[in-house]
Amino acid sequence: MRQLQFKTMNEDQQTLLRSGVEEIGTSLKDISLSAQEILETVTAEMEKLQGESLLLGEASTSLLERYSKFQSEFPRFVKEIENYSQFMTDTLTSYKETDTTIEKEVSEKLNAELAKLSDSGNIGNS
Repeated sequence: MRQLQFKTMNEDQQTLLRSGVEEIGTSLKDISLSAQEILETVTAEMEKLQGESLLLGEASTSLLERYSKFQSEFPRFVKEIENYSQFMTDTLTSYKETDTTIEKEVSEKLNAELAKLSDSGNIGNS
């Protein structure tokens, strides 16, 4: 008969996993802010060029139309990045809460069993 063996993560591995998830969430948030800043800068420059009539003709009109379409879609992409960043943060919080709950319940049950054994005289009698 085959016995199952369970491997658990040690404290260092758990800390590394948590810090990795936290770092990804933070990086994604930074990326979304940076992307938003870039879009705002490019949009301001495009409006400036259009306002100064520096972009004229069919090619520039096509460029402005394509940029306008891109610009209208861009906030949705930034929002998706922000949502994923929030998902990572929420996941990390959930992991921490679950670990705390498990540790508390295991500790309580272990202490209760040790107390029963101690009361029955089956532990601590060397």
